[in-house]
Amino acid sequence: MTVRQPNNPLHGVTLEMMLRQMVDRFGWEGLARDIPINCFVVDPNLASALKYLRKAPRARLKVERIYLRFVAGRKGMIDVGPDTPVHSRRLTPRATVHSGRRNRGTQRGT
Repeated sequence: MTVRQPNNPLHGVTLEMMLRQMVDRFGWEGLARDIPINCFVVDPNLASALKYLRKAPRARLKVERIYLRFVAGRKGMIDVGPDTPVHSRRLTPRATVHSGRRNRGTQRGT
């Protein structure tokens, strides 16, 4: 018996289901534009994308966030922000996805 998770919009949704829905709606070109990773850009297919996304947690988080925006748009809900948790599991600070470039502590050109 599974426990209901009303606050988790990804409960019961597999990675394959997410990809199929998004590919049907946006195509591989649209996914590659929004998430520029090689499994969407170079010779994309479902099997290779699933294999890569299962091994790369950062890429999977990007796909899940895009999927949440996609689902929210279909339901007429408010857009999901970058701070919205996508899993019930806790992420360590090293596994979180940061927007933009990382601050290396030095600036170029000065």
